[in-house]
Amino acid sequence: MSRKDFNLREIVNKAMDQATPAAPAESVEQIPAAKITPNEHNFYGMRGLDDLAASIELTGLLHPIILRPNPSGDSYTIVDGERRFRAMSEVLGLDTVPAIIRTPDAAKTDAVNAILEELALLEANRQNRKANPAELSKEAERYKELLIQLKENGVEIPGRLRDVLAQALDVSASKLARLQKIRGSLVPEYLAVFDAGEMAESVAYAIAQLDANTQRFVVESEKDAKTLAAYEVAERAKYLTACTARRDCPYGGACTWGVKMYDVGKNKSAYQKCTNFSGPAPCCQDCSHAMDCSTVCLMAQHDVDLAKQAKKDEKARKEQLRAQKRDAATKDWERVAGIRAGAGISLDDPRLPTINGIAWAEWEERNVIYDSFAVCDALSTIRKAVEVADLFGVSLDEFVGRTVPAAPPEEKK
Repeated sequence: MSRKDFNLREIVNKAMDQATPAAPAESVEQIPAAKITPNEHNFYGMRGLDDLAASIELTGLLHPIILRPNPSGDSYTIVDGERRFRAMSEVLGLDTVPAIIRTPDAAKTDAVNAILEELALLEANRQNRKANPAELSKEAERYKELLIQLKENGVEIPGRLRDVLAQALDVSASKLARLQKIRGSLVPEYLAVFDAGEMAESVAYAIAQLDANTQRFVVESEKDAKTLAAYEVAERAKYLTACTARRDCPYGGACTWGVKMYDVGKNKSAYQKCTNFSGPAPCCQDCSHAMDCSTVCLMAQHDVDLAKQAKKDEKARKEQLRAQKRDAATKDWERVAGIRAGAGISLDDPRLPTINGIAWAEWEERNVIYDSFAVCDALSTIRKAVEVADLFGVSLDEFVGRTVPAAPPEEKK
């Protein structure tokens, strides 16, 4: 069915015309602003009142507001034109406003009159302004309810209801489905954020596709709802599914740590997360980051503690070996210092070689840079060792501390 085949505005106007006397109903009257009340069904935001007031002040009111008398007879409810009314009464400060009074047809039931009036309100607002996604979703929801009520009261609505709605709102069927999903599935606290215009339609739809518990788990606060992008919502939901998927624990039973793993990894980059979406099921026991994780699985904590202790013991062992090597190197330099002094060679003797660009005196006195290098390690070549031994007037064996001959190699059997 094309847009030409169906025009809800024409149906509403025709029905309203049938319910309204012709000449008297279209006369414009000056109605006291104090006697006019807004329509409780008007959910549209009152945006741009100052600009509208300036336009009315400049060119006059092009379209009077439409009112219906209340049962009490001394006040009126707005059928069409609340923004114009507010611009004139609140911004311009007018005591009276031009209005057309439409009295419902007594021949029609009160229910039908109420439905037609609200449809007229919706259609007028839709034609006169561009609705934001939240308003459009409310329009869709309310249009559907009112059209169903009209059909129940004997008013013929041509075509399928879904097609009628899409054409009435002038949107595609897929967009209508998205809006209905948002309105029907988004939890109240996040629906309020969407209705306030602080959440994009794409984000609202991404959240609405999750069940209520998952919505509140993946989107943790109203601040989250306002700042997350649609892809982040989808990524968190996918990550939660990966973390909480059933998997067996190596220690027995099913893993119960998935929610905690999600909480740890949801804000980290992919390579830091507890699980890879395309990889095997995650397990703290196999995780390369388990040693550094403050929330490792309780079942794997014992193994982690053992691994940490082993790492600590290895570090202590290496430090002990370094200390032993430093002590041995210091004693070696002290021994050589005794040989040098016995030979009458001073520390500033120019014949003493530099080692790696550092003066001999610094090696012998402070030994701070290469403190784990024994004398021969520092000299690095036999030639240098021989030169220093000759300078000190001792044999090479005595210089390097080998005063006891080496044991002969074992004979081969």
